[in-house]
Amino acid sequence: MPYDVPKRDRDIKAEEVRELVGRDDPLIFDCGCNDAESSAGFLRVMPRATIVCVECNPQPLKRFKLRDDPRVTLFECAVYHRNGRIKFFPSGGKIPGSNAPCADDWDYSGSTRRPTGHLIRDSRITFDREIEVEARTLDELAARFRGCIDFIHADLQGGEASMILGGQQTLARTRWMYLETHKQELYERQADLRGLLSFLPDWSLVGIFAENALFKNDYTTY
Repeated sequence: MPYDVPKRDRDIKAEEVRELVGRDDPLIFDCGCNDAESSAGFLRVMPRATIVCVECNPQPLKRFKLRDDPRVTLFECAVYHRNGRIKFFPSGGKIPGSNAPCADDWDYSGSTRRPTGHLIRDSRITFDREIEVEARTLDELAARFRGCIDFIHADLQGGEASMILGGQQTLARTRWMYLETHKQELYERQADLRGLLSFLPDWSLVGIFAENALFKNDYTTY
């Protein structure tokens, strides 16, 4: 299904997020934050921001960039549609030529959903084990933060629908949301863009950035 929205072949920039939220002190949730590289970028251009980072994978948490930053709250858990202990499928493998900090042990592709098409898409990225992690709903994680959430940045590798299902109260007070999306299924029962839109009746798709979609809440009063 074609979508008549602006399309870019790159990820969204922190400066563009600053322009969207229109303030230097937003509340931002970075779900599936890995080592907080994106959050660090947000703080660079919005130094008075409050950032909530959520990550369950122990590997990137070892190099988490913002652990001692008072502007940052870190939850070491997965974002899911229910609370409790769940399976997580960490990624690994070597990516020669990459300048990523995890190029020798690739941890950007781990998911709460079993990998399927990802195994074919890039055979260098491996999924040779599973671990058990703590899971929390977005509504529970956000309960202590009052008022408007200006921006949700979610890099959940197929777990986007789970976050939405467990975050209905939170999403009602969220202005902007940025979700990873793929045309083909990379993880078991992963929702594509059309599927994500079906979970978001009060939201509009306003842009596509490579394999990510930017949504705006049409009804928030904040």
